[in-house]
Amino acid sequence: MRRIFLDPNIIIDLIDDTRANHQDALRVKDLLKSQKCHLLCAWHSLPILEYVCRKNFAKEDVHQMIKSILSSFLIPKTGSDEAREAFQYLDDDYEDALQVAAAVAGNSDFLVSRDQSGFKNSPIPVVTPEGLCDALS
Repeated sequence: MRRIFLDPNIIIDLIDDTRANHQDALRVKDLLKSQKCHLLCAWHSLPILEYVCRKNFAKEDVHQMIKSILSSFLIPKTGSDEAREAFQYLDDDYEDALQVAAAVAGNSDFLVSRDQSGFKNSPIPVVTPEGLCDALS
């Protein structure tokens, strides 16, 4: 079963139907469900999601969304070693490097992000939602 790691920007697109890329994210979700892929995200993505989503949703709704993510996504185990290893993936943004380290820890097949610029040193293929659809179709 393929393991697909989602960057927070993709998860936010899934959650917030007012975002321009919401439909693309839904297509990815449907494809991954039909192909029985495992979804992964980093544990440190959760406060990012809370921060961004609290601008448009009530606190209780955001917490319910996070609980839903926790029930449907795998969260790779990461710690000090992965935080140090992230520096080998660093391009410009340490948070992006942490995303890569979490994706590596989760044995991900793809990392999906709309902003590929911070992932130049990723050992895992980084694709847009459209690129993932092409790769899995």
